[in-house]
Amino acid sequence: MGVAAVLGNDSSNIGQSLTRVARQNGVAIFNGVGLPWKLGGFLAAAWRLRRIVREFRPDIVHLNTELPEFAYVLCLSIDKSLKSIPVVRTIHNTVLWSRWERLGAWCERRLGDKPVVYVSEAVRDSFKEWRSTCGLKPVTSDLTIYNPITVPFSRERLLNKRVQQGDIRLLFAGRFEFQKGCDLLPEILKRIKVPLNTRLSLSIYGEGSEEELLTKLRDSPPPGWQVQIAPPLSNLVEFLSDFDILLFPSRFEGYGRLAAEAVLVGIPVVAFRLSVLSEIFPPAYPWLTPFDNNDVSGFADKVSALLASFEDAQTIADNAKNLLSAKLDPEKTALAYLKFYEQACK
Repeated sequence: MGVAAVLGNDSSNIGQSLTRVARQNGVAIFNGVGLPWKLGGFLAAAWRLRRIVREFRPDIVHLNTELPEFAYVLCLSIDKSLKSIPVVRTIHNTVLWSRWERLGAWCERRLGDKPVVYVSEAVRDSFKEWRSTCGLKPVTSDLTIYNPITVPFSRERLLNKRVQQGDIRLLFAGRFEFQKGCDLLPEILKRIKVPLNTRLSLSIYGEGSEEELLTKLRDSPPPGWQVQIAPPLSNLVEFLSDFDILLFPSRFEGYGRLAAEAVLVGIPVVAFRLSVLSEIFPPAYPWLTPFDNNDVSGFADKVSALLASFEDAQTIADNAKNLLSAKLDPEKTALAYLKFYEQACK
């Protein structure tokens, strides 16, 4: 079975890592265009995509996220002969087309009843609402398939020697954008109660439009804190066990992969109580707080409570890890997608 991937010109560490992994697995790689979308890049992308599809002649086209879907809709408008190729979509987020709702609705109507895979039940629910706002009925063929996750290491003991000596390492990683809640970090850190004889360090990995705000936080952290900033790490999961707490202040997510990775590694996660996270954490997970109009006091209180009773976190972390491990099996995911592809091609 031949597989091809069409990638944008992503020069980031993560983008390059994904490209390497794809090539190592025998995936044919076709690059996108370097022209900005506002300067006609969307049309150039559609023409490029048309050429790739005609060259590779796939049995099925799998679309991921909004902009590739838009490019393919334009591609079909340019070359109607491609409409005979089955299409499968994967929806990754609970909020779609946040800045271009009209364009998104136009695109959605042209994709019609194409089969859809959701990465979580929360995504399924929000997508049905989105279809309704577009004046469309739910798609007739859909399925929830959780993204598989494997972790190379897990944390055996939270209360290790370093932690016992009062050295606590916290982590934030993600795009420096509104969705990920990175703009909330300065106020969160300011409100956290630092225990006596404790040194708190926050490592921030990512890049994006809020970098200046986070740089100010690094240069002038609240008392008791040390903050470091570094570019995104494509293999961050390999280092998760070096941290003691993950801060996950996202405003919305489609899956919450990093949170799931942290749970599987065995470290506590403090997060807002998003609907999708109920599929990652057990019902009684104690470090989730409601999100209410940028009020971070509840989030900071959860971190403070965790720091004050860190010796009691082991049992909770172990229970969450065991429950989630049984849910995210890579082999199950691969077989589910294969069956979905076969059904779409009938």
